[in-house]
Amino acid sequence: MAAMTTQFGYTTQLTPVLNVQPTEDVVSAISKLVCYMPKEINLDSQGLQMRLTLWYLDPQNLVKDVSQILQDAIGRPFICLNEELYENIECRSIIICLALSPLMFIEMRALLHRWFLLTGLASVLELDVEFVSMVLDVLSRPMRWGLSAEIGSKLPFSYAYFYFKHQLFRILARPLSRDRFLELIHNIEKDVSHSKRKLKHVATTASMVDHKSTWAMAMNFPDWFYFASILLTGASFSDGNICVVSEGNQPLTSSFSVNAAWYIAWILDPNDESVCHLLAEKFESLSRAFK
Repeated sequence: MAAMTTQFGYTTQLTPVLNVQPTEDVVSAISKLVCYMPKEINLDSQGLQMRLTLWYLDPQNLVKDVSQILQDAIGRPFICLNEELYENIECRSIIICLALSPLMFIEMRALLHRWFLLTGLASVLELDVEFVSMVLDVLSRPMRWGLSAEIGSKLPFSYAYFYFKHQLFRILARPLSRDRFLELIHNIEKDVSHSKRKLKHVATTASMVDHKSTWAMAMNFPDWFYFASILLTGASFSDGNICVVSEGNQPLTSSFSVNAAWYIAWILDPNDESVCHLLAEKFESLSRAFK
């Protein structure tokens, strides 16, 4: 249903527009729109310019483009989504436009995250993860995506794309290691406890899983979930010589399997602390069975 909602608006008969002269309200709206457009980037492609302009004029066009990709992905479950998004010209232009506009990128993440909460479809989450991965690839390797070196050098920094949880993003985007995993757990626990202190009543717990939440950010980087699953089994492998310390310069030492159990349980149920604690205990028992 979430993927098909954009088609409902086109079934009604539209009233003809008789007066097409721009009013003062329209001129004011267009002037505000221009303030949000990426002025420092001069695009050679008229198609990219047109798509970005349509998104800003009516965000429903962004919803339509994203829902079309989602419907194609659901209809072809065995395709490699990563390759499809890169090789398909239409999909590639959408990803480049998302990279050129941090505001539209934030809107895209919020849109897909809401759809995932409403439907629980794994395909929605997968598309969200791939979009984030692809946009980050555009930022790091713009010339691979057909952008000139001049345009690539003018792309915004990551803070513009991950405004809400940029510090957490910097940890999640780094290479996997056990030391960094402890640092990730420390930061998530701090953010979660801070969020819970702000909650006044049960109804506001929706903010714990909305698109601005720590959980939403972690869901965009599922490699850490898989890494926690490996740590849960007690697998041994070498790590870099990175010393992880807290804000008070105290070393963060703890059982990797215990932290892995907590992380997996928190991903599965970020709202209910009692359920999360029970799940973590069960995972710890499972971890001991592997040793």
